[in-house]
Amino acid sequence: MPWYFYAFLTAIFVSLASLVEKKVLHRVHSMSFSASLAILNFVFSLPFVFIIDFSKITQLSLVIIFIAGFFAAISFLFVAKALRNMDISTVSPVLALNPGASAIAAFVFLGEKLTDKGILGIILMVAGSYVLMIATNHGFKHHFKAFFKNKETIFVLLSIIFYALTSVVDKFLVADLYIDPLAYLFFVHLFIAAIFMVMASGWGKGIGGIAGAMKTDGAAITLISLFTIAYRYFQLLAFQMAFVGLVSTIKRSSSFFTTIIGGELFHEKNILLKSIASLIIVAGCVLVLF
Repeated sequence: MPWYFYAFLTAIFVSLASLVEKKVLHRVHSMSFSASLAILNFVFSLPFVFIIDFSKITQLSLVIIFIAGFFAAISFLFVAKALRNMDISTVSPVLALNPGASAIAAFVFLGEKLTDKGILGIILMVAGSYVLMIATNHGFKHHFKAFFKNKETIFVLLSIIFYALTSVVDKFLVADLYIDPLAYLFFVHLFIAAIFMVMASGWGKGIGGIAGAMKTDGAAITLISLFTIAYRYFQLLAFQMAFVGLVSTIKRSSSFFTTIIGGELFHEKNILLKSIASLIIVAGCVLVLF
């Protein structure tokens, strides 16, 4: 299969996971949700032990996978916090900045080069995201400083940075160190689950919060877990064949559909304006791709 087929599958499962996640976060604390999901991700990864290739796994690769897991855990928690308090039709398009951040990170750390069209695409994505944020709910009365004073906005921006770093490490592991994607998923989900257990005990509601989340929305969290494992797997397959920026661009093209569908499902405001901003971001994604 060509890389963009796997990247489009990634986009589909990202959209599905985001929509269900927003619904769950109306009722469940972000830390308890993240820890519950991390545990389920590991549980569902356990069967991989019987079919994965451990031959490329070394102590060094495990350390690198742990670093990727740490970046992924932090970025996921930040997104969950933002989704809990912000419209999904706002958070999702802003996450479309991730391809630009990933392309820059890949250029710095992996030597993947940016084209002139790619740079223009990144500028469009930044512009579209800014229009989206300042127009949310309060129209254009929000100025530049207000954009960065919003705590949830900072969470989203930080998550983009950590997602970019995670993508670079993912690419390095599966494309340069030739780690089996299923082996990677097993170990990274193990590490992420352990990280969230520590964080939930120190800054969340601990085991009680995790149990409460599963009791309240266990079926939905299970569904999100399956979607999450699917999109992470297909993304790794795409990373084996294509640049980080290209895969991330296709992945985040899902933001437009998430904005439209999510805005209607959750009766959010200014959907038309947000959709226009999303189209600007998608146009930037297209330039990065071609």
